[in-house]
Amino acid sequence: EQVMMHVINTANKQLVISEKASDPYLAMIKKLMSSKIEKTFRSGARVEAPLNQASELYPLLQDYEQHQDFHLLSTKIAQYLYDLRLEHNQYEKVILCCALIIKDERRYLFVLENYCQSALSYVMQDDLALELVAYDDILSPSMHKNDHAFLLELSNHQLCILEKKTTLNDQLRGWFSDIVLKCEYMVSYDACVDTMKEISTQISEKYELPI
Repeated sequence: EQVMMHVINTANKQLVISEKASDPYLAMIKKLMSSKIEKTFRSGARVEAPLNQASELYPLLQDYEQHQDFHLLSTKIAQYLYDLRLEHNQYEKVILCCALIIKDERRYLFVLENYCQSALSYVMQDDLALELVAYDDILSPSMHKNDHAFLLELSNHQLCILEKKTTLNDQLRGWFSDIVLKCEYMVSYDACVDTMKEISTQISEKYELPI
């Protein structure tokens, strides 16, 4: 329904806020968002959790549900993530994509930190609204290894998070799950499979059984 894109560039201490929504029906935007949303829904590496009401996102979501100002919501999310990245010494360049989507008659908030190294460009519109313009090779439809994304179902505040663990303060932690959203999540399907493989290997070696 709506897509807002901002630039979080903590490497150069820049936060570029788009003032104009991107057209979700543009071929590039639709290809990018559809692919990464489906990846987040379907990946066996995703974790699921209820939204923690003590997280900083909760009051932002409450304000949005009351006033329905999606640009303001995406801007506040961008500012929060920018400040949090500086606090945790995460000096990277990411395109922050915030979208409102409908899937199977359910409405979701989709938030993606799309990792990039290349340059970005942005243009001033006739009405002086700032809109982010990014190249197709930067906004790839595939998930980069450093991308982080979550889906939040707006009706029941259930989260679906797809991310890679990162080392923060000498601990391996999830950027969205542990730091940004502070949620208690279920172990992912892939993590369960890996644990079962490890245990079965240990048992087969101990008792000389076929793996």
